[in-house]
Amino acid sequence: MDHIRGEKADLFAVLSEEEENRDWIVFEGGKEMAERRERNSGIELLRILAAMGVIILHYNNAEIGGGLKYAAGYHQLMLQLLQNTAICAVNVFVLISGYFLSRSGRRDCTKPLELIFQVILYGELSLLLQAGMGWEKLSLRHIAGLLLPCNWFILIYSGLYLISPYLNVLLSGLREKDRAEGSWRQRRKLLILLLLLFSFYPSAVDLLQNLAGKDYNGLSTISFYGSQHGYTIVNFALLYLIGAFLRDYEEEGKDRREAGKEEASQGGLLLLFLGNLLLLLLWACFERWRGIPVRESTAWSYCNPLVISEAVLVFRLFKGLKLPTVSAINCLAQAAFSAYLLHPVFLPHLRIREAAALPLPLLLFHVLSCAATLYLLAFFMQLIFSFCTGPVFRALRKKLGERRFLDLESG
Repeated sequence: MDHIRGEKADLFAVLSEEEENRDWIVFEGGKEMAERRERNSGIELLRILAAMGVIILHYNNAEIGGGLKYAAGYHQLMLQLLQNTAICAVNVFVLISGYFLSRSGRRDCTKPLELIFQVILYGELSLLLQAGMGWEKLSLRHIAGLLLPCNWFILIYSGLYLISPYLNVLLSGLREKDRAEGSWRQRRKLLILLLLLFSFYPSAVDLLQNLAGKDYNGLSTISFYGSQHGYTIVNFALLYLIGAFLRDYEEEGKDRREAGKEEASQGGLLLLFLGNLLLLLLWACFERWRGIPVRESTAWSYCNPLVISEAVLVFRLFKGLKLPTVSAINCLAQAAFSAYLLHPVFLPHLRIREAAALPLPLLLFHVLSCAATLYLLAFFMQLIFSFCTGPVFRALRKKLGERRFLDLESG
């Protein structure tokens, strides 16, 4: 399963305090977030855990770590539980983007370029490391191939980042109309329509195909070949809009909520999360019972309604933690993107096959320690990358000035 200063928080910024580094928000945080000077450590902690969740997904992935392939019995059941808990990780990142970017019409076009450069650089460095360790053979063809940033998440998110101001224009019109009516009618209708068209229906089509053992090409609302398991701009745009709706819901309900009710709602959210997780686990177990291959699983599709609702519940739980600003958490969160890029290099060499035969507690320890260790390694790599390339991109932005912005705020 391949893979947050003011109202404009940053995504993959390289530890810069400049104004232009505030709006790129999934993995890297700026100095201010959600109209406060301190970043919300609850959201920063969520970003760390979501990045580790991606590592866990790839720990289980048959083509990377192979955990689910090697484990059996209760060991496989535990890995499936971890899989179902972590499967919302990518959706969480995009949902966070919608929450924090939905009030901004200004985008820095150099940010996707910086991100793509990081993908290419990490790819080349990873190849050299693997060749030095004897894991890969070094060739000019391989080196040249890595100059192409073949990373589905990065390219689709970059596209979403650039078109998101136009999505915000749509939302702003609906928001003003609803506020004039004192309702949520227009936004609710849009949300229901989007979920039906691009989550419930395509997931049902995919499940039908799996159960029938037959392809129904052209029946899905997402693509000719089905939902593509949510690896599409359609699913990212849906999650972005859901994040924006959550921002509206929070701001418009703030004056009506009382502290006691807010605390009680956290308990309710936790119960909803556990119920959602149970349903997702049962869905996955049903598919395994029917002999549906993991790679064809609809339970673990990013556009699955239960995976989307899990992301919403997890986001609201962490957003409501009300943690004090924790510098260590905010600092570590800067490495989430590096962790996303680097961990596939090391996972195949962490003796996962042997770990799958260990006693259950030791297997759990191995999964969690692998995720934590690879995240810490990525943190140090992020520091080096920021130190080496930060001055270059700051100089580029200074030279380009206002020309680098896509700005709907100033027209």
